[in-house]
Amino acid sequence: MPNAAKRASKKALAESDKHLLTLVLDERMDVAMSDKPIFGASVTISEKLEQHCGQLLKAGTVVAWLNYIDLKKFACLSADHHYQDAGNYFLVSSNRLMVNKPIILVSMERDINTSKRLLSFLRVASNVHSIR
Repeated sequence: MPNAAKRASKKALAESDKHLLTLVLDERMDVAMSDKPIFGASVTISEKLEQHCGQLLKAGTVVAWLNYIDLKKFACLSADHHYQDAGNYFLVSSNRLMVNKPIILVSMERDINTSKRLLSFLRVASNVHSIR
């Protein structure tokens, strides 16, 4: 890789930190991780999602199953601790929390019961369909 390309790549990564968002859940909600919805949990995060870290998630990708809660129980927290409406990036349909515009999944929180920080992601332009 030429030096100019390496510098551009490093600059892009540094810039991406400014756009890193974390999906957080209301602290009073119960959360679990499984490959299918868990009865009694307010939110069940899809454990299959973890294998997509570092990848683009397209609109319609199921992130979690919800049990009698709505999108108001979620928020997106920016790196500088500003809250954004989760509806900017996610939607609820048929008790499923889904991505509503392309995002890059950066990481999944393993200790979801204590932190209520579910996952971190990068926002991307709507016209992005793949990443290398």
